[in-house]
Amino acid sequence: MKKIFNKKTLIYFLAFIIPILIIYTHIVSIEIINGNYIKNGENFLLADMYSQYNSIYAYIWDVLRGNASIFYSFGKSLGGNMASTVAYYAGSPLNLMYFFCKKIDIPIMTFILYTIKIGFSGLFMFIFLNHKIKENRSNLIFSIVYALMAYNVNFYFNSMWLDVVAITPLVITGIDKLILKRQILLYTISLSIAIISNFYISYMLCIFCLLYFIYQLFIEYKIREFHKYKYIIFRFVLCSLLACGLAMICLLPALFNLSEVIRFPVDKTILKVNINMWPKQFINNIFSKLYIVSHNASSILSRIRPNLYSSMLVIILTYLYFFNKKIKLKEKILSALVLFFYLLSFMLPHLNLFWQAGSFPNGYVCRYSFTFCFFIIFLAAKAFINLDKIKIKYLILFIIVYGLLSFKVWKQNLIFMNPNSIIISSTFVVIYLIFLLLIMYRNKKIFITLTIITVIIELFINFKLCFITNDDINVTSNYRKYYSKICSVINNYDSDTGFYRIDGDVQYNYLDSWICNNYGITSSLSTNSRRLYEFWKNNGGSITYTTINYDTNKLPIFDAITGVKYIKSNNKFEDTYYQLYDKLSIDLFSNQYIYENPYALSLGFTIPNDYESIYKRNKVKSSVDSLNRLMKTLSGNNENVLIKFKKEVIEENKFKFHINSNSDYIYLSFDYIPSINWKLYDNIYINDEYVGSSESYNVGSIKLKNKYKNSDIEVRVGNGTSSSNNDLEIYYFDLNAFKKDINKMKKNQLININVDSNKLTGDINVNTNSILFTSIPYEKGWKIYVDNKKTNYEKVVDEFIGIRLTKGKHKIKLIYYPPYLKIGALVTFVSIVIICIYLKFQIKK
Repeated sequence: MKKIFNKKTLIYFLAFIIPILIIYTHIVSIEIINGNYIKNGENFLLADMYSQYNSIYAYIWDVLRGNASIFYSFGKSLGGNMASTVAYYAGSPLNLMYFFCKKIDIPIMTFILYTIKIGFSGLFMFIFLNHKIKENRSNLIFSIVYALMAYNVNFYFNSMWLDVVAITPLVITGIDKLILKRQILLYTISLSIAIISNFYISYMLCIFCLLYFIYQLFIEYKIREFHKYKYIIFRFVLCSLLACGLAMICLLPALFNLSEVIRFPVDKTILKVNINMWPKQFINNIFSKLYIVSHNASSILSRIRPNLYSSMLVIILTYLYFFNKKIKLKEKILSALVLFFYLLSFMLPHLNLFWQAGSFPNGYVCRYSFTFCFFIIFLAAKAFINLDKIKIKYLILFIIVYGLLSFKVWKQNLIFMNPNSIIISSTFVVIYLIFLLLIMYRNKKIFITLTIITVIIELFINFKLCFITNDDINVTSNYRKYYSKICSVINNYDSDTGFYRIDGDVQYNYLDSWICNNYGITSSLSTNSRRLYEFWKNNGGSITYTTINYDTNKLPIFDAITGVKYIKSNNKFEDTYYQLYDKLSIDLFSNQYIYENPYALSLGFTIPNDYESIYKRNKVKSSVDSLNRLMKTLSGNNENVLIKFKKEVIEENKFKFHINSNSDYIYLSFDYIPSINWKLYDNIYINDEYVGSSESYNVGSIKLKNKYKNSDIEVRVGNGTSSSNNDLEIYYFDLNAFKKDINKMKKNQLININVDSNKLTGDINVNTNSILFTSIPYEKGWKIYVDNKKTNYEKVVDEFIGIRLTKGKHKIKLIYYPPYLKIGALVTFVSIVIICIYLKFQIKK
């Protein structure tokens, strides 16, 4: 019986395991020094991993156990289609591994999956290099380099991107097989897996596939030999379409959903090009990112600097590639053109925008840079395999150019660049130059082995100094404590009612509802509904970039309408809107107050049949008017619940108000623009006294104690980011009018509500023909049944689902499937059939 691990398979295993061992060597060293690093797992949760992804994986954990639906979630703000969310954040086939862990251990499993993806990056790169160049143990050097390039090390918390990075070498191997051997399966299947894993990064991979295909086609054929490669072009186009077709069951519903999510216009100032600045930009933003430890906490959210470091050996060998006599001139020219294209991509904002699907990202710039790293690593590997006796003058030229550029970088004093990084990098450059000279002129295997060991040491140093944990940026996650302590308590409130929402300022992150598997409002996702986002803002709600925030410092109107029955808060409420329900004293979450909202309505309640005429005849100029219109429309009453004070404009951003009310609180409301930087919007001054700021959560409306009863006040808004606030309003809340509206809406409510996956059921008794209003955002894809008969639904108050009902008792059932799911499944099936037919034809031929 042959050994499983012979010499050939062992080196493939090493390509997989060495990058993983480098990571765990670092982790174990931190564990020995600090302790509890591995057990807690909190230090793996950085930036979006902490604020979003960890909760999304908790949601996937519930989906795998049948506790949640992959199609729809009521935990996505007020509820929403999950097609694009799953396709972007959680499409990785490796996420099935979450089934085998406890929910409390999700951070640990996430990190394990990260290391597995790193291992596959090394393995698949090794397979590509063995196929592309020739089988050689030196390929191990470049497979490890690819696995632990800065893109993978510093973007580890964007783990949903790394599946595409890992599978890229297989996709490119598939292109080679398609061109040279007419084999289509590897390219088609691997690209479809990449698209399913993450369609966004795969879009960038597809651009690189086209670039590499053209590059390889011109290497293999002459331009005048069009008759030879026109069928290859046909196969490439066909297989690319089939790869998309195979993924359509996931991709088509996601693309439809993306048409309804938040998108911000491109800042035209970013698109300005100043060619005179290019030399400085090249030094500061591109060449500086090739050094060891050139990407760390100081530049993790950079919007101008791509992530380019792979290894100092790669820089040397990429340079030597163009002076290697064993490599054809045509290939060198084509390679230089590809590198020039990348340089233009990094420098020209329009081309950069094209790579990133027409939208500049919120941080983590040049997300396609892994394809650039792949290409230069490939060139370096080819130069290493074909090492020629390079003339000394070329090496001297390299040393001079590298030295001058390094000196320039040193002089810039870049915030993310420690001078020691240049020293460490230059030390490795010297070592590699010595080894390369010895390999060129002595050609002994021992020097190749020493090079492999040196590369491992270099990558370990970079990993150890660059791997960013939340300790580096003072983030405390407390996931385990929140899940085990808070979730277990709040999920037992009112467990018999079947459906209620709970939110507040006691938060682990912006997606707590998925951690606890309950329902809230706060949601921070790039796939949040555009309509809900705008509705929230237009009615004085608190939003920031891609985030809908619950705010306890606001009015009880939204809490009532959306059925927020319990409110978590760090502070004891001074007003009487809510009733103290519970007080928690659990570890770091001590002195947390839980309030019950006596005005909370059911998920569904009846509103007047003529709601539309009420809505249209109430014109609005501000969020105050919009809220008054909302309450009038839903209740049928014609009394304002928010009473505006008379305003006089003194000058720009300066006003006079007459506060003719004895109410305990007054509210300020004005329009605002969501800030991508979460920076201060405006400071508020009353009678030249600073009273607060409109920032982050506290936007849209501000609640203040009424110290100005029956007096005139002067209000000034300034020193912020808003250019004008002439729409500023001050008002008070008429609690009696509000109670009258709520009591009317409570008369006919949906009861016995049950949510099961993507299905919701309930009962209602209607006194007269009316509309069942639900606080479920309007979307296509719902199938609604009244007494088991399918019925239509309509959009109410621009955002929510309404169902027309006749007098009497009714059973309501709602089922959701993403639009175009069936069409996507059909396209996937047809693609499979076409591939089978094509393969059968090829076998016969």
